[in-house]
Amino acid sequence: MGLMKHQPSKFYVGGMVDYFDYVEAKNLNLANLKQMTVMCGYMNDSKIFWHKFGKFSDRWRLVSTEVEALSIENFISNDRVVELYFEHLNSYIEVDSGEILGHTNCTLN
Repeated sequence: MGLMKHQPSKFYVGGMVDYFDYVEAKNLNLANLKQMTVMCGYMNDSKIFWHKFGKFSDRWRLVSTEVEALSIENFISNDRVVELYFEHLNSYIEVDSGEILGHTNCTLN
């Protein structure tokens, strides 16, 4: 299972990569994003979506509303590739907080 690191900057570590071809931009809504995660084998609803974009793919947007999901279309590059990540919120249980926050002296329970 991958983990979204938030310090010192946002980046994704580990996890699995899946590709979805021929997805219409107008179909990028929360329901379809959730369906994609189910197709990848993740049934738990405890997740949030991140959209990685920018000229150098160096910017991240949280996608948590329909408006944010539908606005992904505005950021599709010329190569028509969209990078979406989903973060398992339950992955923070029993994870050393140093892994998440950059601290080393406490554990989440």
